[in-house]
Amino acid sequence: MADEREEKPSPLERMRKSLYTPGTSFDIQPSSLSARSSKMARTWEKEPEPEVKKESPIKISKSLIFLIGAAAFFVIAGLIAFFLVVQGGRSVSTDRISISIENPPTSIAGGDTVSLFVLIKNENPALLTDAKLSVDFPEGTYSAINATEQISHHIEKIGNIGPGESVKKTIRATLFGEANQTIKIPMTLEYRTEGSSATFEKEEEFSFVIGTSPVSVNVVALSEVASGQEMTFEVSVRSNSPTLIDDLAVRAEYPFGFSVVETTPSPVAGNLFSLGGLKPGEERKITITGRLTGQDQDERVFRFSAGTARADGSQNLATTYISKEALVQITRPFIAVDLTVDGSQADLIAVAPGRPVQSLLSWMNTLPSQIQDAELSVRLTGEALDKNSVTASGGFYRSSDTTVLFNRDSSPGLRTLQPGDSGKGSFSFATKPSAQLADLHNPSITITVSVAGRRVGETGVAEQVSSTLTRTIQVASELSLSAYATRVSGAYPPVADAETVYSVRFGVNNGVNAIADSVVKATLPSYVRFISSAGGSVTYNETTREVSWVIGELPAHAQNRSAAFDIAFLPSTSQRDATPVLVNSPVLSGFDRYVQKVVTDTVQAIDSGEPVE
Repeated sequence: MADEREEKPSPLERMRKSLYTPGTSFDIQPSSLSARSSKMARTWEKEPEPEVKKESPIKISKSLIFLIGAAAFFVIAGLIAFFLVVQGGRSVSTDRISISIENPPTSIAGGDTVSLFVLIKNENPALLTDAKLSVDFPEGTYSAINATEQISHHIEKIGNIGPGESVKKTIRATLFGEANQTIKIPMTLEYRTEGSSATFEKEEEFSFVIGTSPVSVNVVALSEVASGQEMTFEVSVRSNSPTLIDDLAVRAEYPFGFSVVETTPSPVAGNLFSLGGLKPGEERKITITGRLTGQDQDERVFRFSAGTARADGSQNLATTYISKEALVQITRPFIAVDLTVDGSQADLIAVAPGRPVQSLLSWMNTLPSQIQDAELSVRLTGEALDKNSVTASGGFYRSSDTTVLFNRDSSPGLRTLQPGDSGKGSFSFATKPSAQLADLHNPSITITVSVAGRRVGETGVAEQVSSTLTRTIQVASELSLSAYATRVSGAYPPVADAETVYSVRFGVNNGVNAIADSVVKATLPSYVRFISSAGGSVTYNETTREVSWVIGELPAHAQNRSAAFDIAFLPSTSQRDATPVLVNSPVLSGFDRYVQKVVTDTVQAIDSGEPVE
């Protein structure tokens, strides 16, 4: 039963056995899919192993060669470095020399004597010989021993510095400078080494800040002025130094438009004022008065610098300790003032001696506020003024100080000036005659108009206001010419158709100023013939019929200069009973060097003196 129940092998099982039973063969029939007939092995055979090519026994790559070369290089470099360290251990290098300052000050007070403790270290294994320390000080440094001796370079001899040895030196000096100024002090160590004649250097530079200036400067001046107004600067210089400051000076720098009127003391060179030595705590003052001109709202800067003066006497400072600036603004005058002198509003006006001068003064309130109790003061000064000739209209002449006053008493309109209000006043004066000016040099008269008043209705401004105006009257030199004719030969009185010879003489006198290019010129009528000139000083141009006497320079107060020439007069019958002109009106002219203008004098024509017969 059991055998009968055994199942028959499946087709798949029978195929597997056929495929994997050794010795089984297959008949392969040709197939239409292949054009070839192939014959396959009937049994499983072992495939042959691939043939292996034989190589050389040892092969070194390029990378290995590179690595071997690099290793060799580092080995050689290490050997060389070791040799240099061992063999060069006793060489001297500036890198192993140090210069330092022990406990350096953070700031230095200007004018103080400072002690610098300089430490020099030699960390070389060799000896330094003939060492010396050179110190360069900034300009304006003084000796700590002699306060009047300036020093710029100091040499401290040291000698030998052994290996690993340190040397200390103390450098003392009095340093000056402007507050907050950084000063630099270079130091140089010069030395030699054993067995060598060469000199080596080690350099270091140390910086310090000047904490305070040795002097203080204070400037007191107006912050606002009207154009042309006279103003004063008061410059105060005070010593903050514990020692004497020698050769102290102040240099003033003025802006464009400022002209100096007076200074106390006087400058020694340009705008340099010498104050000499200043003791500790001592104060000196300089007063500068001048006039500033410019446009409305212009700002001008004045600078005052204090320091030591140069030894060469120039107007520059050797060392500047401190500078102070003063800003001044030019404002429109609160009362606009115009002064007309002899019809001119120029600052310089030339007039002849001994003649009256008419002046017109006008004013107007230019402020948007009211001005009360305005007063205009006209001061007349100068040796050329004839004090007894001054008169005023609408004003009062105060002869004690030659001042004409226009105020609320003489001009009621000045009691209160509303915005835009205006007024006028006049005055006149005369210059002295030439005879009274004989001892004067460049005579002049100065007119100074000062305006004062109180403005109201504004906040934060001063109540009292003022302004000034100046005119200069220069007295021109008075030239004097004389001319006359004297009969030399011929008929007298002159007779028609008969020639009469005359000698004509010019005389010249000069006044108070030197005259350049002075000359006398005149022309001769057609009936007068020029003959000759005595000494040839007078020349004649036949074309223009002009006679010229060139004098040239005439010193001040030159007197009795003269020249003469001869002429021949041939009257005609048409001139009978007439007195013909022999020389047309001569004119003397010259350039006044003081007033920078041409001055002249003219005389009447010279005639025959008697009617022609």
